Amino acid sequence: MCAKQAYKIKASRDTRTIDRPKILIVTGHPSIGAALETVLRLEDRYDVRRAARLADGVSLAASWPADVGLVDGVLLTGATAALGMPTLVLSGSREQGESLAGRLDDGRGWLPKDVAADDLVKAIDNVVGVIRIQGDVAGTVGLLSAILVAVAAVGIILFVIYRLVFPV
Repeated sequence: MCAKQAYKIKASRDTRTIDRPKILIVTGHPSIGAALETVLRLEDRYDVRRAARLADGVSLAASWPADVGLVDGVLLTGATAALGMPTLVLSGSREQGESLAGRLDDGRGWLPKDVAADDLVKAIDNVVGVIRIQGDVAGTVGLLSAILVAVAAVGIILFVIYRLVFPV
């Protein structure tokens, strides 16, 4: 991580299984909200909903309990919020982000508003407690397993042929 992206995220201790985490985005800025929503939908790993005001976010959180909230720090200026979920604050600076995260009932850290897509996904997965295995790792393990099965099958066939040719 470069110095600009040296943000602090507190890890979740909740180890329940979440197949498709629900993400609630609360931002009044249409471009930021649309960009975050688009990035998360393109990942095709999350269910995403968005609210434009903090009060709307609290109301939506009551009817649609999300696993992680992303709240624009501008909406928290002079306000506190109880979303009832682990929440990351979107902010322009570390000091402000850390301060604003303390105004949330379960603030887990902050992210820069211009966060890269990979860092956004990693931060959300960190809060939710999801560990993703990269496709190449899973492919390698699968290939090695297939080779072991093939070698075992060939060994069994050779053993059977040997016993047929040279009975005991």
